[in-house]
Amino acid sequence: MFRPRTTIVVGAGAGVDFGFPVGATLVERIAEQLDHSDAQASASNEAKAFRVFLARHAGLRPADLTEAAQRISDGIRFSTSIDGFLHQHSDDSSVQWCGKAAILFNIFRGERTSSLYVDPENPTFPLGIRQTWLGKFSQRLFDNCGDRVVDALSRVAVISFNYDRCFEHFLTQALAKGFALSNEEAAELVGNMTIVHPYGTVGDLPPKQSPLPFGTAEWQSKVDDLVGRIRTYSEASDDTYHSAKEIIRQTETLIFLGFGFLPQNMDILQPGEGRSSIDRIFATALNVADDQIEALGRNLGSRLFESRKQIRPISIDPAVDCAGFFDRYHFSLLDA
Repeated sequence: MFRPRTTIVVGAGAGVDFGFPVGATLVERIAEQLDHSDAQASASNEAKAFRVFLARHAGLRPADLTEAAQRISDGIRFSTSIDGFLHQHSDDSSVQWCGKAAILFNIFRGERTSSLYVDPENPTFPLGIRQTWLGKFSQRLFDNCGDRVVDALSRVAVISFNYDRCFEHFLTQALAKGFALSNEEAAELVGNMTIVHPYGTVGDLPPKQSPLPFGTAEWQSKVDDLVGRIRTYSEASDDTYHSAKEIIRQTETLIFLGFGFLPQNMDILQPGEGRSSIDRIFATALNVADDQIEALGRNLGSRLFESRKQIRPISIDPAVDCAGFFDRYHFSLLDA
């Protein structure tokens, strides 16, 4: 089991293990999907499918839809992410609707095509899932817990900056299979965990009311409601801010996985007055240069610790991905 009061902050890079498009790949995919220019007559089947969806479901006049889609396609090429682009155009309702619909389309498509998707009639993960970060996380989570599964789960909090439900979906299946529970019992245990999505999610998983199963296509008929669940930097609710900051204040071991450390995201995590009880920080920073590692360490220290005297060990590793992290720091993470 993990040490008590461990918090894992999950960023977009953590989705790579499961085949989710992230970073430049996602930007390029959305740019193609929303490109309505004549030059895109030879667009991919995926892009054509998304355009058909937009034409059927958009609550916009066709001309407004085409204009908003093309504006995103042309402009997102100069942004680091779709979230950043939407933040720049927060006052344009057509761009907001179209961009958030693109996020929904790609998240649900990503769930369906990911290695985490299972047949609802036979929900069994492939053996290879053991080698992903979620597989390695669950092995450490349940190590030496015996029948104390509630205790094991209570030791970990999660702050996910992703819209997908990978963590909740995987852990529900892991609990059901590992402890011979029904999906409903496992989902209830996961639901009782401390899990916060500062920017929202694409929907609730079963057995909650009005659920949307992992990777479902049913979301398309509910797109107008779901668009409202997707929030950008300027739209994160005060309640979410408070929850994230309170988690950080109570944390002793803080782990960043696949996180980009963007200032606006760090603002959400910064605990404010009183700072935190953090004892140590771990972070993946794959392929980041040494001088940038030093700068990042200083930034984390100044944001998360009240004074230089309070600063504790910060381990930022540019050599491991999210899965490799749990191998390299195995003994540092587990309860003695």
